[in-house]
Amino acid sequence: MKLLLLLCLFLLLGQDILTLKFLFKIEVKADTMLADPLGNLFTISGKTITRYNEKGLKEKNYSSNILGTISYADVSDPFRILLFYKDFNQIVFLDNTLTEISSPIQLDDLSIDQAEIACSSANGGFWVYNTISKQLVYFDRQLKKNHESVYLNSIMNTEQKPIFLIEKSDYIFMYVPETGILVFDKYGTYFKTLNLGQTEQFQVSDDKIIYLQDHTIFKYDMKFLQTSSAQIPDSIRGVKSITLFQDRIFMQKEESINFYRICE
Repeated sequence: MKLLLLLCLFLLLGQDILTLKFLFKIEVKADTMLADPLGNLFTISGKTITRYNEKGLKEKNYSSNILGTISYADVSDPFRILLFYKDFNQIVFLDNTLTEISSPIQLDDLSIDQAEIACSSANGGFWVYNTISKQLVYFDRQLKKNHESVYLNSIMNTEQKPIFLIEKSDYIFMYVPETGILVFDKYGTYFKTLNLGQTEQFQVSDDKIIYLQDHTIFKYDMKFLQTSSAQIPDSIRGVKSITLFQDRIFMQKEESINFYRICE
């Protein structure tokens, strides 16, 4: 059923304007909106991450008065959620109840004096971008450094910084606004750069990258190097970001998150 819904979604992204059915909305002002593979929605506001179920009901939240503001979060594994705190150069992992799995990981102890962003890995470790060395580095469950990329000075300007990082299907995608999406293999070997224009957030599903740009949802097929798109209806304005899950689409606005169903 999930594969069928994804197929329908990809076909719908070839039409001019999406046909959407409004379901409900959550009144919340959030910095970031994310969705995990189970359809749970997460919002990040300052130092707090909150989880809502598929009906929009608030279930759990987590915050740390010691570590402060959450700089980045990765919810791709709903049982091992990663929170990155740039100001304190630390990482916290939460379980599916938003409870700390272990003590915060201090990146200074791993010779990462200044990290810019981090994400979890399906292999149980995590990836982190080292701002000082300009490298993408992988640490395993035992916090041992296993892989690292080449120095990326020749690929991206030394002043440029990534704002999005995710591992999907044995590839790591790192978005640097001025450069594009840098793609690495599972060993941290640089593969290529995708120039898809300006966006703050995207989703990767199989060989597809889905992202929002100028009130239009784009789907880029990395296998066939093709782009299709669908415009958000004019009646829906002020969309900051989108998140897709099966036949649903979550749209973040300034003061709320609206839930829609994509219709054929």
